[in-house]
Amino acid sequence: MVRDPGASYRGRKPGPDGKTTMVKFSVGAETLGTLVTRTSTESDDLRSLVQKFVAAAEPLEDVMSGEAKVAFDRFKGKSDEIAGTLHNALVGICGSIDGQNKSFITGAQEGADAHRQGEGAANFDAAATVARFGPQ
Repeated sequence: MVRDPGASYRGRKPGPDGKTTMVKFSVGAETLGTLVTRTSTESDDLRSLVQKFVAAAEPLEDVMSGEAKVAFDRFKGKSDEIAGTLHNALVGICGSIDGQNKSFITGAQEGADAHRQGEGAANFDAAATVARFGPQ
């Protein structure tokens, strides 16, 4: 497992039922975007490796006959299917990560907007009054 320097991991603590363990972590602003990019690259690399594996076995195709040829053709057909399935699964994972990233960005922006709105409505007159009681 690759540890992302953008994510920080905190200590474990009991969950709501007192038994399960919860782990609190915070994700850096670029963490999920980086994960999408890396996963997409790895997906392309994995598909390429499966295709290279099949291509490396193709010279054996000419020396086979009968049941061996049937088994080889079945292997070749399945490997293309497996490469496509792996690729599609990783594309789906990338889509999910991208959705999470958008949610985090939207949530952070909405939180910042709410904070600014609340700050604008705050009355800081009391702070000036309290400051008069401090050392002069």
